[in-house]
Amino acid sequence: MNTVSCLPSSVFGPELRTRTHPRLETAHRRAGAACIIWAFKTGGLPVYVMPLVFGGAPIVNVAVSMHSAYVRGEALMAVKQYSEAAAEFQKILEHRAIVGADPIGALAHLQLGRAFVLSGDKTKAKAAYHDFLTLWKDADPDVPILRQAKAEHAKLQ
Repeated sequence: MNTVSCLPSSVFGPELRTRTHPRLETAHRRAGAACIIWAFKTGGLPVYVMPLVFGGAPIVNVAVSMHSAYVRGEALMAVKQYSEAAAEFQKILEHRAIVGADPIGALAHLQLGRAFVLSGDKTKAKAAYHDFLTLWKDADPDVPILRQAKAEHAKLQ
């Protein structure tokens, strides 16, 4: 029996790796089209422009798949599959160069810490919370998720 029958089967299948939020997908397509038009209008030759455009497509696809990993991780947390959720958040951390400044990079540390807490691994949880709090050390202290993370981290001490 599927333990996550309350969720669409695509949440855990390979289909999600190629699917994104419709607005995000539309924005990527529009941005790509705008870049192609701009490149041609500024004198770019097709022989140079097209390889750059199509060469960049895999990077966009991988970045989108990092968001999919985050969503899968949250879904797995919701159905109490904590070690599987931790693996999804770890995927994001292993691809920091791709994630760049996207907030899911930092939030993956927090979610990884939460997954470790719920799976009973207090040592790894402390390390993940520490990593998140280090990344957010200069953030506005009144940001709700930061306050919540600090409170959760304090409970581990």
